Amino acid sequence: MLLGWRRSFWKSFWFALLRVRVDKRARTAVVSAAYFLTWILIEVWLVFLVPAHEGHGVFQMMFNGFIAVTGLLAARLISRSNRKQGELLNFSITGQTPRQLPEPDSQRVRHYLEIRAAIIASLLARGASEIYLATHEIPIGAEIVTRQIQNSALRGLGIWEELCPAEKELVICRDGTWTEDQRTTVINWCEQLRLLRWTLRMDNELVPLAHQPNIDFSIARMSQGKGSKPMRSTWDLREEREISLAYFARVVAELNARSLQLGDSSELNWTRAFRENLLGGSTDYLARSQTVADLDEGALRTLGLVAKERANYAGYLVDQLSSPEPLRFLDWWHRNAPK
Repeated sequence: MLLGWRRSFWKSFWFALLRVRVDKRARTAVVSAAYFLTWILIEVWLVFLVPAHEGHGVFQMMFNGFIAVTGLLAARLISRSNRKQGELLNFSITGQTPRQLPEPDSQRVRHYLEIRAAIIASLLARGASEIYLATHEIPIGAEIVTRQIQNSALRGLGIWEELCPAEKELVICRDGTWTEDQRTTVINWCEQLRLLRWTLRMDNELVPLAHQPNIDFSIARMSQGKGSKPMRSTWDLREEREISLAYFARVVAELNARSLQLGDSSELNWTRAFRENLLGGSTDYLARSQTVADLDEGALRTLGLVAKERANYAGYLVDQLSSPEPLRFLDWWHRNAPK
């Protein structure tokens, strides 16, 4: 019920309403949401309307409200306690030692990830400008100062030297000169920044792949500064990595089934079986109010790119948060990329 206050809950509810006639999962979600709304109405009735009707004063309403809020907080604490017990059970089953349990935040790692968030935000903002310049007619004599603004900001934050050589080479290019491949990298930066903001608890939630996330340039404007909350655990990131890998596999299976991607015989065999097991309005992976099988080619490929990048960067962050020292993503990728 506590999830009802999150934006993603209401978006999922809306998508479920659109699919309620063809998807059993949607019907279950709608019933759950209706239960939540009924609970809210009952709480309002008990806390405010009943005391007012019976002539009780404001103090009684405040007391009733206090009881209701206390119950919510107790439910939240119990939920966290159960999750921690589940983590301990998982580690005991897998044979990992207590040293592998989530450690207190490494300040060096946190500082490094905050720097990376600021750098990627700058790259994303620059990418937005490059896409605009490539797709719009710019008046003669107009002065484009995006490069100047972004690079000055990086120097002002004292993180210019933290750029890797490829990033530095990119940001010093003149405005409007990025290639199409360079502009397409905004998909990767957007997913990396989403995960960093979520990991650093700048954001309370991560847009689910079931909501078919779009490129969101607005997050680049809100990715500076230091957080005070503990970073998320590797447990959270492992879960996102597994979900993303499953979505990526589903997209690959769909592309192969439509002959939009050529794979070898072994890949075709497992993707065919994987797809056949999932096909159906109540079983296939969701993409807003559609399933993956319903997406057109452009939306399908974009979802695949997003899922792949999220899986890769979540995997990187799992290893980074397990290490007391900063770990560069490119170094991690060279060690873990498929051969």
